[in-house]
Amino acid sequence: MREAVDVIGPAAAESNVTTEVAVEPSLPAVRVDAELLRQAFVNLCVNAVQAMNPRGGQLTVRALKRGEGVAVEFEDTGPGVDPGVRDRIFEPFFTTKSDGTGLGLAIVRQAAEAHGGSVEVGEGSGHGALFRILLPAAAEATP
Repeated sequence: MREAVDVIGPAAAESNVTTEVAVEPSLPAVRVDAELLRQAFVNLCVNAVQAMNPRGGQLTVRALKRGEGVAVEFEDTGPGVDPGVRDRIFEPFFTTKSDGTGLGLAIVRQAAEAHGGSVEVGEGSGHGALFRILLPAAAEATP
């Protein structure tokens, strides 16, 4: 999470976007492909910064315990995701951007599902977007 926020740091600064990373203590262990998840996290951070450009805003990235697993949330103060396209945004090649490829959110969904998890989109507390990746806790190691 922190690496993804660091990657978008210069673009965030240019777009007047401040960032915050919060990790709840005592999270359960999750088994992940770090590179695949980092790419998904970067995609969500880039989308958030682009959505808030040029007005600026706040991107908050959180890791929280959810049930037996972990939720990683990306919440921004941008315009949010149009409810009319929420059902399609994770489809490959679907985009609402004039210069987008439509692959960023498809990669996010693929990464979540590859880990036995899922991704959700909704409205953040400030009417921006909230993306939540749910990851299951790692199975206990057997001796």
